[in-house]
Amino acid sequence: MTQWTDPATLAFCGWICAGCPGLSEGCAGCRAGGGDAGCPTRDCPSERGYAGCWECAEFPCDRGPFGRPDFGGTTIAYVRAAQRIGVPAMLERARAALGDQIDYSALQNKTEEEVLALLGLG
Repeated sequence: MTQWTDPATLAFCGWICAGCPGLSEGCAGCRAGGGDAGCPTRDCPSERGYAGCWECAEFPCDRGPFGRPDFGGTTIAYVRAAQRIGVPAMLERARAALGDQIDYSALQNKTEEEVLALLGLG
């Protein structure tokens, strides 16, 4: 199993690769060259010298999934949590709240506030 406490398991946009079912289906995660090769968030943080969107003053922007009606709220909440409490603590809270394997369909159409509440940050 991927180490939940490893910050490398967090995608640049804040998605938690450690809990994604895609890992068991062969996806290596975007930091390791997996995921969507056309993702607009994939290159932006590293080009700016950031570990992820949580370090950027322009967050949330239109380059990532943040405006998506289906998962925008979840993605923004993950990044806000990383900003507030740091990546390791955010990963710990997410694992405690969502389990070892995240059911992303249950997070679909959730607001930022709803997901932050799930993480105990509401």
